[in-house]
Amino acid sequence: MKNIVVAKFGGTSMGNAQSIRQVAEIINGYDFIVAVVSATSGTTDQLIELGEKALAGENWEESFRELVEKHEKIIKELEIDLDLSPYFENLRKLLQGISLILELSLSAKDRLLTFGERISSQILAKLLNSEAIDAYELIFADNNYSEGNVDFEKTEKAVLARVNPTEKQVITGFVAQSEEGHYITLGRGGSDYTGAIVASALNASELQIWTDVDGILNTDPRIVSDAKVLKQLSFLEAGELTYFGAKVLHPKTIKPAVAKNIPVKILNTFNPSAPGTLIKNDEEVSIKS
Repeated sequence: MKNIVVAKFGGTSMGNAQSIRQVAEIINGYDFIVAVVSATSGTTDQLIELGEKALAGENWEESFRELVEKHEKIIKELEIDLDLSPYFENLRKLLQGISLILELSLSAKDRLLTFGERISSQILAKLLNSEAIDAYELIFADNNYSEGNVDFEKTEKAVLARVNPTEKQVITGFVAQSEEGHYITLGRGGSDYTGAIVASALNASELQIWTDVDGILNTDPRIVSDAKVLKQLSFLEAGELTYFGAKVLHPKTIKPAVAKNIPVKILNTFNPSAPGTLIKNDEEVSIKS
């Protein structure tokens, strides 16, 4: 199969009903595409707060209700028929357990943090009338909780056996399965990393990172008002910019794509007609930043 696109949509892209509709419209513009999603905007921070309150023996019920209501509002505005109560009931039980024993293991914390992506993927898949795939079934790692090290051979077999780009499937970012069979997270830039892992396994033609900016800028727009979007960068240049503090893709997160020489494009969910920034092996001689 040719021209497979793997598209990762971040928290701002999944921020509310309107932006999720925009994401669905983007996805429906492609024939062969796999979507990888982050949690809805702010949800991971809410889950961290819930865990901290439960661990401290504080009342977490009100914060829990706010999380539920936020997602119920999105579902209502999208006018989709989706019951997320099993996810929220499991989350409630986990929080009750933490508050009861006043202990939050690394394994339990990772499981707690996966609920955001597991819920957001269900919402988008329902809107697309497609299937949500829990990356727990696809991506296998060791027991290094909070930053799992991926078993790429086992993962590639699972992705090829399960993922079908013709069906516009939605995959949870950030999530994997540990050697112990527990949920584990992939650390900083985890959803970008998931996108790169899936793109590598499928030998995709392009990995797209959809965010809320038109691409990578040549300077900090807070300092220089006429900062411009860079049309193209090499993987090496993107790594250099990251090293010197630019908010570019972390080198680890795109390493699987680099290994297969898969181009990475940074695009704006809220301005999809913008050309974005293309990152690939070829280097154009010019000052980038």
